[in-house]
Order: sequence, then C-alpha cells, then structure tokens
Amino acid sequence: MRTTQDDVTTGRITIANDGGLIVGNDSDITLRVEGQTTVWQNNISNADHKISMKENYTNGAGNQYTLMYFDAWNENRIERVNPTDPQVEVVAGPAVGILTDTPAYALDVNGSVRITKDLMVEGDSIALDVFNLRIEDKQIELAITDDSTLPTDAEVNESGIVVRVTGDDKELLWYQATDSWTSSTNFNLKRDVFSYKIEGVDVLTKDTLGANVVNSSLRTIGQLNSLVVGDQNQSDTMTLTEDRISTTNNLELQSVGSINLINRQKITNVEKPYSAREVAINPLLTEGDDYDVAPKKYVDDEILASPLVTGLDVTGLGTTYATGTYAGGGDQTLLANVATILNEIAPAADRPSGTQASIHAYRYQAVTQTIDTNTGVSKTLTAVDSAGVQNVNVVSDFTIGDTTANIDFTITRLTITMQVSAGLWTASSGEIAASAV
Repeated sequence: MRTTQDDVTTGRITIANDGGLIVGNDSDITLRVEGQTTVWQNNISNADHKISMKENYTNGAGNQYTLMYFDAWNENRIERVNPTDPQVEVVAGPAVGILTDTPAYALDVNGSVRITKDLMVEGDSIALDVFNLRIEDKQIELAITDDSTLPTDAEVNESGIVVRVTGDDKELLWYQATDSWTSSTNFNLKRDVFSYKIEGVDVLTKDTLGANVVNSSLRTIGQLNSLVVGDQNQSDTMTLTEDRISTTNNLELQSVGSINLINRQKITNVEKPYSAREVAINPLLTEGDDYDVAPKKYVDDEILASPLVTGLDVTGLGTTYATGTYAGGGDQTLLANVATILNEIAPAADRPSGTQASIHAYRYQAVTQTIDTNTGVSKTLTAVDSAGVQNVNVVSDFTIGDTTANIDFTITRLTITMQVSAGLWTASSGEIAASAV
C-alpha cells in the first residue's frame, strides 16, 4: 500500500506488534496493546476524544451526533465536596460525557439510564434532582452500613428525613435521648374521619378524646358550657358554669401553698375585722385575728387614722415662736398657719376625729455684718500745672479691693402636734414644744 497518498484495501491489515497504530500529523493518538490490555491513548496534552455516531435516516436527517465525549481536563467540573452540604463546588479534572460533548461532571449522561443489576454507590452522598422519586420497595431502610451490620441506637441518633428550605428545615428525626421520632413542624390529618391511634384504638379525633382515655394530666381546658365534679356514687357535687361555682354542700378551699387570683378583681361581702385602734376606742369589740382578710374599708380606715408625720419650714409663719398649747401660751399665729398648711397638703375631711399629726418644724434666723466699702478703695493723686497759673491734683490710679462680710445663721427646731376635729386640722388642738436636737 502507498504511504504518501490515500489508498484502499479489501483485505485485513494486521500490525504484528504491541506498539500498535499511531494516527495524526502530530502522532495524536495511539492504539496499542499493553500486556493483556488494549490501550487507546491520546498523545497530545489536554486533547479531548469523541466517539461520534450517525443518526438513522428514518428517525432524523442522518446527522452526526456525539455518543461519548472524553474531556481530558475540564476546568469547570462540578463536584459535591461536603456530603452534608447541598452546595457544590467547581473543581478541575477529567470528565466523560454520554450523548453530550460538554460534560459538566466526572460522568455526565444526557439521557435516560437503565441499570438491570445492582447500583453500588460508595461515595458520601447521592443527589437526585428529580421532581418525583418512585421506589418499588415497600420499606426504606436508613443508616445501613456497607457490610449490612446493624448499627446501635447511639450510631443512628438523629437519623430520619430532612427537607432543606430557606429558613428552618423540615425534619422528622429519631433521637436516642427521648427514644422517639421528633418533628420540627406540624402533622395534619387531611380528613376529619381519621384519628390518632395507639395499638389500633382511637386516642384523639378532630374534636373528641377517645372513649378509653380516662386519665389525664391536662393543664388547660378549653371553653366549656358547664363542668360537674363529684363522685358518681355520692350526691354532693360542684357545678362550674360561665361565672358561678355552685355546690350542694359547704364549699371548702384547701391548699398547701398560696391562693392567687390570676387577674385583679374585687372580692365583695367580706366581713371586716376590728383593729386594735377600734378596740381601744370601744372595748366591747373583739380584735380580728392576725390572718383575717382585711377588706378595703379596714385598710382605708386605718390609713386615714394613722398619725401624719412630716417636716416643715416655719420661718416667717409665727410671731413669738413661744412653746406651749394654743391656750397655754403657745404662738397662736404659728399654730394657725401650720393648721392651714396641713389642711392644704393633707385634707382631714375623711380622717377620723382625733387623728394626730407630728411636725418637726425648723426656723431660720440670720445676722449679717455691715460691709465697709471705703476700706477697699485705693487711689493715687498727681499734681498737674494748668497753663502755669493753676496747680490741681488729679486721680492717676484707682482700685477697689475685695470686701467681705459674715452671715450667721441660727436654726431653731420645734415639735408641733395637732389633731383633727370635725373634719379639720385645728389650731386650738395644737401644742408647740422645743425639739430635743
């Protein structure tokens, strides 16, 4: 056969050595034998290889198409680098395409795949980008080891199904700590004829507890029209309706702790106990027990009758500030002014007669010294000849120094007592005494 031009042979060409056949101007590809292996070898770095087929005229136009494409080095090959992360990364590497000449993965198939035997995947994860997944098996087994050895509970902790979403994932996982399946979202029965069952027995339907549910640890009960409580073998019952508790016998409350109202409401018709103050006024009364409930009337009366204690600056309110009672030499002007102030700041209209007020009063007095400004003045005179006919002195330098004076304060402290009479703080009931400090 000629070696410098095209030629045709109807016979068989045999290359009787393992070196094989080299094709291409640059010896691009070699078909050779290596031991017991037939090698199809690219000799050009980064050179791809394609197996092309021709369409059937009955199914198409008879065009060439790519059956397999071998990409020697794909700079944009996609890999999943973390089996627990749905994201992927682009890494460089060889790629093989079937029915595509632009493989994006290590093996990229552009068409349906049929596997008549088992599919063994030994990677870290499987990503199925399909809308529906159909499996003939009746059961899906999770956490099976590669040698089918059954794992322990600890090894399958947090196994289950996870739906990845933006935000919180939707999970149905088994946890060893609670020995239970745990869902991160709600379960919903699509029809109200369905129910939740335990051992085939209804436990809960849409609106009813199962008939076999006789015990409960409920902490809250929804709105009821009425509730009847009582032993079915006894006649005594307690009935709770919208706003009333009715009993067929005495109602007793027993608690090992406090009895608290959830919100603030009035409790009316509570008997008012008598205070020690009232018993002192009327010895025929009996003082209430320390643990009796004190209603508002009791508290109001005791607060209004409690002594009023305050402090007051009485500077300028009196004349003599003499001590003593109103009728016994005390400063009546001071007592009258103090009574007026008390009626302004603590009206006695609702206070019981005899309510006491104790006032710590204080009066300021000041003595000041006269300030001599002349002692602080300094000046210098200079003689001036006026036109040679008149000599005068003019001030050439003038200063005023600091002047000071002392102010002496005297504080007089008094104790004034006064009481309510006929709904007023009265000056006639007052008494002025010198303070102990």
